[in-house]
Amino acid sequence: MMPLYSPKFGPLSAKSFVRLFPRLTSTLVILTQPPARQMCYLQQQHLICPPEEFEQTEFYQGYVRPLNLFHALVLTILLEDGLAATIGLARSKEMGIYTDEEAFILEALLPHLQRAFRIGNLLADLTLERDRLSQTLDKLP
Repeated sequence: MMPLYSPKFGPLSAKSFVRLFPRLTSTLVILTQPPARQMCYLQQQHLICPPEEFEQTEFYQGYVRPLNLFHALVLTILLEDGLAATIGLARSKEMGIYTDEEAFILEALLPHLQRAFRIGNLLADLTLERDRLSQTLDKLP
């Protein structure tokens, strides 16, 4: 997994993220756990953390603000068989919060994104299997 990058702090691994933003980390751990019995869900950042509070966090000050981002919309596409797929959108404070209509558009794409992710994963598995079979056959006399 590629680490986050902060203009102020450079690359941020999970360990450095926890060290730099300890107060936000416990909140993020809670947010990364899906609601009970719900495999796919949409999160609008302003509903999770009020904008006035978000601006005061170390995470905003040290990572998000230098990137000129503020509002976020995150769709968890898939959580199954140890696989997770999410799409996150972020934009500046001046552009305003993501509206319910914008969230609806992203949610409308959900079944198509799930199918694309599953097909991509299946193709990756089949490619790996083919490569292994080919290597095995190459070793035969």
